[in-house]
Amino acid sequence: FAPGKARAAMPFAGNWTVSIMTQSGSSNPTYTFPVSIVDGRLDGANGALLGTVNARGGVSVMLGGSDRRGSASGRLTAKSGSGRWSGSATGAACSGRWTATRG
Repeated sequence: FAPGKARAAMPFAGNWTVSIMTQSGSSNPTYTFPVSIVDGRLDGANGALLGTVNARGGVSVMLGGSDRRGSASGRLTAKSGSGRWSGSATGAACSGRWTATRG
């Protein structure tokens, strides 16, 4: 990240709780993870969620762990956020939505 971009994303810095809900496919129905955002970088679930948050709250995340892989995107506001995700679990396609709350 360029220093200016990191500073611009700081309004979203802090601790968040993210819930990932499966709407299609055979993944577990819901996962909930603590996530931290520092200098525009998002990290959660012991490295299973890694991504970025831009100055307008745009989120781009890679999901991974064991036999699960995917990506997610969406938007954060001051206290919450939401978006969509898609990927695979044990080789089968799955997708859904995610929500986030600050704190």
